[in-house]
Amino acid sequence: MGDELPDESVLPEDFIESPSDLTLPVVQLPGEDQLPGPPQRDQGDANQAEAADAFLNRVVDPRLQGLGLDKSPDQQPWLRIQADGPVSPLRSIAFTADGKRLCAGGEDKALWIWNQPAANQPWQLQKTAYWPIQRGERGVVNTLAVTSESNLVAVAGSGAWASNGDIFLFDATTGDLQNVLFDDKIGHRQTIVAMAFSPEAANPTLVSVDGEGKIIAWKQGQADGLWRATLVRNTDDATFPNQDTLPTLLRDWRGYNPLAMVDADTIIHAEFDRLNSLKYPIWKIVRTRISDRSSTDLAGPNIRHVAMVTTIAISPDRSQLFTADAAKLSYMWNLKNKSVSKIRANLPPAISSAFSSKGRHLVVGTTTGPHGKSQLELYDVNKPGGPLATMSTHQEVRTCDIHPDGQQVAFAQGNSIQLASLGDSLKSQTTLYSA
Repeated sequence: MGDELPDESVLPEDFIESPSDLTLPVVQLPGEDQLPGPPQRDQGDANQAEAADAFLNRVVDPRLQGLGLDKSPDQQPWLRIQADGPVSPLRSIAFTADGKRLCAGGEDKALWIWNQPAANQPWQLQKTAYWPIQRGERGVVNTLAVTSESNLVAVAGSGAWASNGDIFLFDATTGDLQNVLFDDKIGHRQTIVAMAFSPEAANPTLVSVDGEGKIIAWKQGQADGLWRATLVRNTDDATFPNQDTLPTLLRDWRGYNPLAMVDADTIIHAEFDRLNSLKYPIWKIVRTRISDRSSTDLAGPNIRHVAMVTTIAISPDRSQLFTADAAKLSYMWNLKNKSVSKIRANLPPAISSAFSSKGRHLVVGTTTGPHGKSQLELYDVNKPGGPLATMSTHQEVRTCDIHPDGQQVAFAQGNSIQLASLGDSLKSQTTLYSA
């Protein structure tokens, strides 16, 4: 079914250049008289090792660079910049279901909401929602998720302390905080890296995953309105109790860890399969049921992702799935006839993606390629082959989303947001916000 996973000898020499949640520890080299001889391995392994090391060595987590300010006196709030847009790189953007608002979050630990009063009118900054005050200047918004019908937006990442895995629910219409999701027994204790809502119009399920691989499903009670947590997948430490070094290794490759929801009981996500000869993780794409925690491989053993799965997107009708990784492997899945094919050959690694509301178009954002270029790509999912159009960008496209009307795509480069018209091409690029 579909294409086979390539041999390690043909893996690319460059992995993506984008932050994840952890950096490798500093290792002291032994004296020269203790240096071993050159390792015996083939050139393919050497290329993969060089690429993976280059990727991890440039990882920078803004949580680790805070100034560590002392707590302010009681009742004395900290001063903060009142800007007219993001002041740090964005990590997630999403249109609301009605298309009237665009939400964005990133490394300045704020939710930015823009409003378009009517079609063809300029977008205006409506509100900036900050995380609770006096929790420290460290923190980052990694992920946003919006419901398919209402204007509820979930915001998560890491707060002043990385052990806090809180999820904040905002009303995008007003920008008001509605709820905070946390469970003291099974809740997240680490940075949340991805979330997704199920497609139901009423009372959707929210799923979240953290940097240790824990997946939690959240559901609001019909009678009391309280959100309750269900553990879907435990941490890597609990999942692999007899493999001391594996959980630590996997954390280095869970910087994105994306997922998608098919329905209120079904999640699609990446699950660890094995390590290759150089101890880099190989991932399978699985379908997991919340109700019984059972998982099914979506494809045979030849369809796998390497090192880090960077993006997963599902079409609104739940018939198409797109997945990609740091090793330039990208797959298009037909969930109805259970087929999968490889796409995007010889292109920079994809790190963001989104389907149009009718499922015809797919947009893909890339990291910086070997020549210092990154791009936004447009695909017709019904036409095999390369992209319909590409647009060069000056920075990596960490996040993107297509407007519900299918006429424009929003994408972020650093802390700026661009809008491009969408048809059978990408054109008329305008700037919604740029510092």
